[in-house]
Amino acid sequence: MIAALAVTLLLTGCSDSEYGRKLSRADVEELAREMRVTVGEVPLVFPRVALHGRDEAKPFPAPGAKLDRIEFGIGIGTYGWSDFESEIRKICPLLARHWVASVCDDPGAPIEQAMPINSFYLMDRDALALFDNHATVGGENMGDQLRTMRFEVGRTEIQCDREEPAETRLCSAAKPISRQLIAVWTVWDGERETAPMMAEREGKAIAAFVRYAIAPEEDFDRLLPAMCELQRPDAKEGPNGDPCKV
Repeated sequence: MIAALAVTLLLTGCSDSEYGRKLSRADVEELAREMRVTVGEVPLVFPRVALHGRDEAKPFPAPGAKLDRIEFGIGIGTYGWSDFESEIRKICPLLARHWVASVCDDPGAPIEQAMPINSFYLMDRDALALFDNHATVGGENMGDQLRTMRFEVGRTEIQCDREEPAETRLCSAAKPISRQLIAVWTVWDGERETAPMMAEREGKAIAAFVRYAIAPEEDFDRLLPAMCELQRPDAKEGPNGDPCKV
C-alpha cells in the first residue's frame, strides 16, 4: 500500500490565504473534482476540498490509489465560506454530490452538526503504526492507545489520557466501519455530552457518512435522516433552514 499522505492540492507561491496563494478558477475547479481511492479495502469517492491539509503544497494521489490512511478536514462542510479567499466562494455549484452541496454554505446543515468538529481519519486496520508519531493532548502515544482496542466492527471504543493537562478529559476514539476500515478521531467531555456519548454519536455519524455519502454511489435519502438524528446537543438551525423538519 501507499504510505499515508496528506492528500492535498498542489499550490505554490506566496501564502496570502488559508489555501496558500490566491486561488484561480482552475484551482477551485480542481478542488471540486471528485477523488476515487481505496482505504481499508473500501472504495471511497469525495471532492478534493473535503480533505485536511488541502492548502499544503502536496499532490493528490493518483485515481484509484490504495491508501493506508486519509484525513478529512476540520469540520465537514462550509467549503464555500472564506474570509480571505473570494474565489473559493464559487465552489458550491461545482460540487457534484448532494451531501457536499448541502453543507457548502450552511454551517447549520445536519451533516456538519453530526460529524466531528475536528478532523478525523479513515485508516487501514494494518496501518496502526502511522499513529506512533501522533501525540495526544496529554502527551501520550496515540498508536499505543489504539493498540489497546479490540476493533470489533460496529463498536466504538475510546482510550483517554491518563493524566489530564486540563479539566477537560480528552480521548482517542475508534470505530471499525468494516473488517479492515477504521475511523479514528478525538473526543472530549463537554457541557452537554460526555466523551463516551460523543464517541458513540459521532461514530454512528462517520459510519453513515462512509456508507451513504462517500461510497461509490451516494444515497442522500438515507444519509440525511441518519444525520438529523445524530446532531450534537447544541446544534443550531443554519441560514438555509432546517431540512430535518421538512
